[in-house]
Amino acid sequence: MIIHLSALVACLSLSLVTAKIYFEESFDDPSWEERWIRTTRQEFRGKPFGYFNWTAGKYSADPTDKGIRTMDKESHYAISRKFPRFNNKDKTLVIQFTLKYEIKLELGDAGHCAALFIKLLPSSHNPKYYDPEAKYLMKFGPDSCSSAHKIESDIYYRGRNWAFSRRADHDRAVFVYMPYPFFPDDAYTHLYTFVIHPNNTFEKRFDGKIIVEDSGHFEQCWQQIHPTRQLHVNYSDERPEDWDEREFILDPTETKPLDWDQPKEIPDPHASQPDDWDTVADGQWEHPLIINPDYKGEWQPTRVIPNPDHKGRWSHKMMDNPKYVEDPEMYLVKDIGAIGIEGWHEQPGTVLDNILITDDLELALARGVPWQARAHAAEVEAWGKVCEAERLERVKEFERMKKDRQKMKNIIKNQAKRHHHDEL
Repeated sequence: MIIHLSALVACLSLSLVTAKIYFEESFDDPSWEERWIRTTRQEFRGKPFGYFNWTAGKYSADPTDKGIRTMDKESHYAISRKFPRFNNKDKTLVIQFTLKYEIKLELGDAGHCAALFIKLLPSSHNPKYYDPEAKYLMKFGPDSCSSAHKIESDIYYRGRNWAFSRRADHDRAVFVYMPYPFFPDDAYTHLYTFVIHPNNTFEKRFDGKIIVEDSGHFEQCWQQIHPTRQLHVNYSDERPEDWDEREFILDPTETKPLDWDQPKEIPDPHASQPDDWDTVADGQWEHPLIINPDYKGEWQPTRVIPNPDHKGRWSHKMMDNPKYVEDPEMYLVKDIGAIGIEGWHEQPGTVLDNILITDDLELALARGVPWQARAHAAEVEAWGKVCEAERLERVKEFERMKKDRQKMKNIIKNQAKRHHHDEL
């Protein structure tokens, strides 16, 4: 089928015109502090509430394009604001924002835990008395620690809040990939999107791409709040030993490239012998070593192929659940009238920006994906310049220390010669 570009543009334009934007915040000016109110509570679970500052961060695409950055160590965060109430009856609901764990560039993962969420709150919410343990309608955002990474998405249903649990058909290692391969292992800007459809399905997206393992039907991922469609007949039957559930496997025929093995360190090609280097006094000059950009580490197979022995997911024999009654409005979030930004940080340095709540996924992605891509590329470049400057400084320091050590050796050597001469 051939689809003309003009038709695609027309469809997208129509979508953008009919889209409903319930809320957006890009923190473009200092007045954000007047719109967002910090909780008056002094502490939560024995820890104080921290403050945000208005900044683009240390490494950014545009220093004038600012967001809010966590400021305090070992602190909780809780700010919120109200807006005109709405609900998502018979409509798609999209929650989206950008986030970067900038502190990871300086600290890495060691000892660092950070979580920052967007919460949808009822219209009765009072920002001054924001209580993290009070009722909320939805919570969405990343929770990052050295031991675990996840994107939380909790909902309110039948009088209480419920935590997300992974899809039942993904509860075994049926893939060769690591759990949550989508979660960023870097400190650059990423786009987080949560989509709820009026057919009781939902999507989590990361940088615009759907996360298959964390998307599906409400009944699959919040099973504890609703009776399942089917029950096990019995648990006595066991999976056959030769039953292979892996849909994909690593290609056993893949071999290591001939040029893979490279030294981890190489002489710095940009370094040169200082003009005042005295070979007699300082010794033979040697190039300082740097990390080899061609070093790839230990080789491991990466090519994935369909598993020829794949038999699908094995399960116990099932029967229809007589207590199951379908709820066509599990997706419905009623009386949305406020939004909160909440989290916990061991170290400050997380920047949040570009919050959008709408009923149009195309609009959200059209805004968020290009912005994230530009920001990510610029931040990588900015951090690269910082690293290069630090590398050159280390080279200078290395040369200075090496020269000082050689001078000390020469002094000791000359003193030994004089002492030997005096003895004679």
